Amino acid sequence: MTVAKNIKLYLVKNNITQKWLSNKTGIGVEKLSLSLNDKRKLDSEEFAKITVALHEPAETFIRKN
Repeated sequence: MTVAKNIKLYLVKNNITQKWLSNKTGIGVEKLSLSLNDKRKLDSEEFAKITVALHEPAETFIRKN
């Protein structure tokens, strides 16, 4: 699974909306949605903002499946 898919799965499992994550990170809702649906790549700064907002280490989303 991709990093984006792992983030999306985490959001679903934890009842977190993309809108909430967008507000916390400052990443636009549309940009975030495209990224989490593998239509654009997250850059490293966006990924860092997401891990900080979710209070999770990067490894949570990088794990190999």
